[in-house]
Amino acid sequence: MNLGVRVEVDGQPSEVDGRQSNFFSQLYVAPPAGGFGDPISSGFVLPDNFRGYAPTGFPRENSTLLNHPIQTHPELRVGFAWQPFSSKDLALRGGYGIYANRTSFAENGYELALTPPFGLNASLNGAANATASLENPFPNLPPSSSFPNFVGNMLRGPPFTGNSFLRTPVISDPDFKESAVQQYDFDLQYQHKSYVFSVAYAGAKGTNLALGRSNNQPPLASPSNPVNGLTTNSVANAAERVPFVGTSPLHFRLESSGNSIYNSLQATLKKEMSHGLQFLAAYTFSKSIDDARDGLGAAIGGSFGLPITGLVAYNDQNDVAAQRGVSGFDRCAPVVRCWQRSHQPAAIDRGKIVMASISNIFFEFWSSERDRNPLPHADFAKTGARIQHVEFFATHYRIGGWTCAGIPRLPRQLPR
Repeated sequence: MNLGVRVEVDGQPSEVDGRQSNFFSQLYVAPPAGGFGDPISSGFVLPDNFRGYAPTGFPRENSTLLNHPIQTHPELRVGFAWQPFSSKDLALRGGYGIYANRTSFAENGYELALTPPFGLNASLNGAANATASLENPFPNLPPSSSFPNFVGNMLRGPPFTGNSFLRTPVISDPDFKESAVQQYDFDLQYQHKSYVFSVAYAGAKGTNLALGRSNNQPPLASPSNPVNGLTTNSVANAAERVPFVGTSPLHFRLESSGNSIYNSLQATLKKEMSHGLQFLAAYTFSKSIDDARDGLGAAIGGSFGLPITGLVAYNDQNDVAAQRGVSGFDRCAPVVRCWQRSHQPAAIDRGKIVMASISNIFFEFWSSERDRNPLPHADFAKTGARIQHVEFFATHYRIGGWTCAGIPRLPRQLPR
């Protein structure tokens, strides 16, 4: 029985000079119709380490612009192995662990480029884009030298035209929390002569997964339930029915509201033969389900995990669970067959290996307890072939021989 606890403490990223901002909805005040809102009450906040100019009274938060700048993850780990019979042919194994998943900087780094007052990200559609032409496709934008630009980023009230366009910031939920994965498995293994058979259950549950969701979806208006004074619904007035007028309905933000579940039945058969030859066959029947699937975003942007181009809620933005379904990467029943051939020399010098990595090139230095067959001198100033020779020589002594293996894999071509 093994029992352990790992405590992981993660600090959230910040910009060294405070040149980023975020949106705190509780500080937002809607701009008046036909006018501009006050930058101080626009909902945007600056980090407390920003030393540049800002209007008096502009809201400040900690340097990470998150309510939880330091996040602590207690991670329990437990495992066991048991042989119930004296013959030792049967073994039971199981384990459970919690693993924190630190969010990559790419997911919340958009705040550095696309959020007021350090950037201006505009959304033009419908009537707001009516004045665009091939000769003049873009609206009049402030010069780069004017940033950080508090005046040019003031939120505009309706109506929205080509020169009073919507702001489209990319922000993070101030209550963002890092995700965690719980992994658990149970394995039954039986050995008969040179055959080893095992059948296992393995599962995982992800919580607080990073997800891009708009908190600015326009609700439906009616005479009995008007929205911002409107009682009808149309594409033209969608921008006026949003919770945060002046910003685009595609007001995506990075938040931690995704969940996932994975269950699998795994079977393997291993056969050891003479002359160091081994064969292994494995079969897995599994299903992965989540509510953060985004095949469309991956097809458009070529990647997952970004607030706009991946892991985005596409349907009802207020009901993430509505898009719960089979994961985009799910493969139900892959079959794997493996062979391996090993060679062990009769006599091996015992030595130590030291690894060093420089610019993605691995150099290995070997020292022997005896001077017989010493490692050739490694002159790294010469050709790469010399480096490869040194690396192969050291590998030979590290593993005591050589191994050749092949793994043909036969997965289902499409997810279920």
